[in-house]
Amino acid sequence: MLSIDGSYGEGGGQIVRTAVALSVLTQQPIEINNIRAGRPNPGLRPQHYTALSCIREICDADVDGLSVHSIKLKFTPRNIKPGTYTFDVGTAGSMTLVFQACLLSMLHTSAPLTIRLRGGTDVRWAPSWDYFAHIFLPLISKIGIKTEVKLIKRGYYPTGGGETELTIHPVEKLHMFSACESQNFTDINGIIHRANLPDHISTRMKHAAIKTAMKQNFRAMIQIDAAPSSSSGTGITLWSAAGPTILGSTVLGEKTVSAEKVGETAAHN
Repeated sequence: MLSIDGSYGEGGGQIVRTAVALSVLTQQPIEINNIRAGRPNPGLRPQHYTALSCIREICDADVDGLSVHSIKLKFTPRNIKPGTYTFDVGTAGSMTLVFQACLLSMLHTSAPLTIRLRGGTDVRWAPSWDYFAHIFLPLISKIGIKTEVKLIKRGYYPTGGGETELTIHPVEKLHMFSACESQNFTDINGIIHRANLPDHISTRMKHAAIKTAMKQNFRAMIQIDAAPSSSSGTGITLWSAAGPTILGSTVLGEKTVSAEKVGETAAHN
């Protein structure tokens, strides 16, 4: 059994997600100690628990130490079972981080596999839903990973309640691609999401982002998504594609930060 020190580097949850995913891909049992030792609240959090529970069920793994706050985990994978699975993070924990772990784990699936999640779509310290759907997934499609995603409902901190769906298709062959060549980026696309907040917030954010982009000689086309949610929140994701490369930026709105500042920051990034 391969032993992994969860305190290595920044000592965060990415070590757990990546280690377990690679364990499934390689069929190598692992043991992780000192989980998230570099964080103020060490041990597994609800979104880590959900990701590991999802992977455990899909590949029928044997797992010891799978509980919130656990600092030690043993994971022994078995074969992937295609089908449809539903999980609830239980909080506003990031669904995009759960999907990242599951996606890497399921690359050897023999048939389409669908995961439905409930939790947070746009939360701090994680990729936003639009970054995941419009930047991350299109980039990995260039190496041969085929997916389909559906946003049913957004979920924000602290309530969560968002609903999403990811389908992973069998990978025939992984390809290489180079993103090192210089590209000419001219157009920016984007989405501003807003729930249970006044219309003027997203309008001001949009105008500030477009104005900032124009100063840098970019054309910006930004949509506003004002869909219902059980919680309130807002944010912006921008991206630009040229050749094989996609560059992106995402910023969440905060009570202490003006809508203009959020839009300007996203466009500057």
